[in-house]
Order: sequence, then structure tokens, then C-alpha cells
Amino acid sequence: MGFYEHVHPDNFSDDTSFCTYFVVLAFEIRLKKTINIKDLPNTYHSEWKWFDIEGLLESNEVHEFVKDFFRKSSVPIEPIYYNSRMANYIHFDQQMWSRIKTLLIIEGASLTAGYHFLGLKNSISSLIMIISIVLLLIIWALIKRDKENRDNNLLFFDEVRYRVNLHYAIQLPSLLYDAPKWRKGGILLNCIVIPGLIITNFILIYIFYKYPCLIK
Repeated sequence: MGFYEHVHPDNFSDDTSFCTYFVVLAFEIRLKKTINIKDLPNTYHSEWKWFDIEGLLESNEVHEFVKDFFRKSSVPIEPIYYNSRMANYIHFDQQMWSRIKTLLIIEGASLTAGYHFLGLKNSISSLIMIISIVLLLIIWALIKRDKENRDNNLLFFDEVRYRVNLHYAIQLPSLLYDAPKWRKGGILLNCIVIPGLIITNFILIYIFYKYPCLIK
């Protein structure tokens, strides 16, 4: 099933200067027949009890470390797996912001070129802005794809956060739930900034072609 880390704040000697750390290897055993729990040894455990998974997860008698073995979303904190997911997150995040820079460069170049040809050939100025809109739409689609691929990792990171908070008593922020509302889903970028640029370009196409004197 994987390996898990269990950290307890106390220890066998009641020495407060260190804790107890376990690396637990979890295995699933399939039984051919039901075991009578009365026949199980009680040297280490004083009592045994059968649970179904749903009842185990809801029970206050079962330690959270044990419940971890049965949670479908449980993620062992394995450095290699974590590092690969973090590298994937960083890759798509950097790629997304690189596309945003490209988008702003295209917008700036389009405005400069459109203004340059204004008064000479107004149709060229309008054509430049049309090309700019097409490029903005393409880059916008790529940005949304990059963001979706990046954010596919957030549930994994928040599961790791849950386990770190539980095992080490460290309160890490949640990437998925603690983010400001305006930042969730890329509202500012995907719903305001980029659509605003596209609408502005449509307006400039009309002005460049019909009323260039308003700009000059």
C-alpha cells in the first residue's frame, strides 16, 4: 500500500526534548476465511475489533494514522513523487506567465504598429488589430490550458498539507482553499484583463477605420 510517516509528540521515556518517529510499511492481506478475533494475541493490543472502511473512517476509536491507510485520497509523503508533482506545477506556472508576457508584447506591438500606419492606410491599422485579436485568443486558450494543467496538482498538495499538519503539528496554508477569492480560478486574468484587451482592440479597429482623426 505504500509507506507512511507517523510522528508522535511524546516518547517511551517521557523526555520532552524529542518525539517518536515511525516509518510504517503498510500491507494489504486478503484472508481466505474469517478470523475469530478472540484467537488473536493480546500481548500488544488489549482488544481487537472488525470495521468496514466507512465505519472505520467515522469512528472516534480509530487513530488518524490508521485512517490514513484507508482514505482513498491518502497520499504517502514520498519525496520523489512530491518533487515530480512540484516540478510539474512550476513548469506550467512559469509557462503560463511566459505566455502572459508574450501576450502583452503582442498587444504593445500591435498598438504601436496600428498607430504608425494610421493616416497612411487606415485599413492596415485595422488589419493589424484584427491579427492581434486572433493571436490574443490563441494565447488566451493556451494560458487557460496551462492554468488547468498547473492546478491539477493542487488537490495533491493540499492532501500533503493535511498530512504534514496532522503529523508534525505545522499549520501550512492551503493552496486550494486559502487563496483570495479574486485569485481563485484566475478571475482577474481570464475574466477581466484579457477579455478587456480583446474588447479594446475591437473598439480600436472601428475607430482606426471609421474615425482615425480621433486618435491623430
